Amino acid sequence: MKKLISNLPLSVLIICTFAMSVLANPNKNGAENQKDAQTSDKQIQCNIKLGFEYAVDNLTVEFTNTSIGNWENINWDFGDGKTANLSKSAKAGIMSHTYNAGGSYTFCLTATNTKTSCNEQFCGKLFIFD
Repeated sequence: MKKLISNLPLSVLIICTFAMSVLANPNKNGAENQKDAQTSDKQIQCNIKLGFEYAVDNLTVEFTNTSIGNWENINWDFGDGKTANLSKSAKAGIMSHTYNAGGSYTFCLTATNTKTSCNEQFCGKLFIFD
């Protein structure tokens, strides 16, 4: 049987971007379309596009925030009960996290802007092998 995974360190690179738009729906009345337009205006004010990269080395994962736009704070939820925060003024976008054991974890990246009451979130599954 062929072995698919070697003993070499595993590195994974993922870059995510999100874009949203709202168009008038001919099946809705004027008030409903106006509400959609207000939502669209808020999204323009938010102007947050999430992006990140991560590299896995045994139980340690290095998360790099590459988000752009109008965010003030980044929150990482590593899926094991631990979190970390990063402010835009901190400049460094790298968070290193070591898991206690291998397994499947759901991590989340949340970018917020308190001035515009905006936030964007991405959650994904991460598999750690020890």
